[in-house]
Amino acid sequence: MKNIIIPTPCKKEVQKYLDLWDSLENYVLQENSLYKLFNKTYPKNTDIDDILL
Repeated sequence: MKNIIIPTPCKKEVQKYLDLWDSLENYVLQENSLYKLFNKTYPKNTDIDDILL
């Protein structure tokens, strides 16, 4: 059985993965699209049609 080393969670480790996430173009595009959808296009979520979208 292969030993897997799991790093201890800490600010540095979290920042490493946040930086990686922000550097991947597809993820950035997806995040921007979701932000636009939920915060710009349908910010209140008061209409069931908007919520279902």
